[in-house]
Amino acid sequence: MSDPCEGRKTAFRICLLIAVFCQLVPYSSQNNFYFSVQPKSQNVPTENSTVLECDVSDHRHVVISWSLNGHPISNSTRRYQDGSNLHFRRVDREKDAGEFRCKAHNVSSGFSLDSSVAVLNILWLDESASVVLQAPPSPEQLSVGSELVLRCRAEGNPEAEHEWYRNGIRLFRNDRTSIRGRRLELTNISALDNGVYTCRAMNAAGAVDSTDNFVLTLHRELVTPFLSLPLPFLTVPDKFRTEAIHTRRQKVLWK
Repeated sequence: MSDPCEGRKTAFRICLLIAVFCQLVPYSSQNNFYFSVQPKSQNVPTENSTVLECDVSDHRHVVISWSLNGHPISNSTRRYQDGSNLHFRRVDREKDAGEFRCKAHNVSSGFSLDSSVAVLNILWLDESASVVLQAPPSPEQLSVGSELVLRCRAEGNPEAEHEWYRNGIRLFRNDRTSIRGRRLELTNISALDNGVYTCRAMNAAGAVDSTDNFVLTLHRELVTPFLSLPLPFLTVPDKFRTEAIHTRRQKVLWK
């Protein structure tokens, strides 16, 4: 004859197992969520607005938060979380540099998921540019026939392209003019190259013209004038002579 107490104990154990199972099933189903939208890296001009998006398949008991370089992000007037997305009113190339992540945390089960990394590639360009003399070391060393090397100083991301101008007229490559990146090189310079040299820097963030420019002023070579004209030819049998007085002892060519 079976013991009724044993039967009651078995029934109790079965009920206990059923209760535990019923408790575990909801937690297991709650942890089946995944990221339906992952944040993506993007290019953004500096001071522009943008949004990093993030979302999960099941929002039950799930709280979403954002981090930058592993540090939690606090809301501010410039950068804040709205729903599950992170909004930027004005991106800042220093404050927004690094890796953004979205974290989904189930407050009931303690289960968490981290999203993939997103980076803001912020496009920028200096507000001003300048033209600096690179060679020779000082303007006093410039002379007719020497080489002139100028550099356009303007930083940005991505690296800027450059245009060069003399007296407002764009310069192009030729036998004496070379443009390499941000450098302008002129060989065998003369007074014909005199003028104001300016540059323009351009990239995806915009364009800027130089305000601090370089002025080239080479003196023209002057021909010393004669103090007196040649005297009339004096006819001599089979010979003739001319006379001229010159301010300097220079070679005089006759035609």
